[in-house]
Amino acid sequence: MTTHRSPEGPGGEFDETPDDHWGDRSNEDLSPREETTESTAPAVPECDGSGAGATGPERMTDDELEAHVLSTVEHMSALEAGLATAAAELDRRGVTERSHVLSTKQWQRHACRMSAARASTVLRLGRSLGAMPVTARLA
Repeated sequence: MTTHRSPEGPGGEFDETPDDHWGDRSNEDLSPREETTESTAPAVPECDGSGAGATGPERMTDDELEAHVLSTVEHMSALEAGLATAAAELDRRGVTERSHVLSTKQWQRHACRMSAARASTVLRLGRSLGAMPVTARLA
């Protein structure tokens, strides 16, 4: 049970809510947003990770497999930087505090199902990228 100070709460002082209660707001604002920018990372050969299909890793040449792994890591790094930059911007604007009465870290834990350590790392990376404009542009 979490106790929140709220003028609307019982007696005008405190409002007790269960830890898993997130209010009656719909989750529309938590849905994925459409991207309007194109990725600069090279295309990755189609592979569903299961090893099945004509383009699965077992059907790639050694050079193709090596290139696929490197390309996948590059994509993952770009996505990680994009996530971190967006999380830091959410935090800078105070969006999650205003919309959900949660810190950005708490919101990431709930909405993105991240561990506390992961949410902290993402936010810390995003704040760091803000101090590295050339690196952030590559994200």
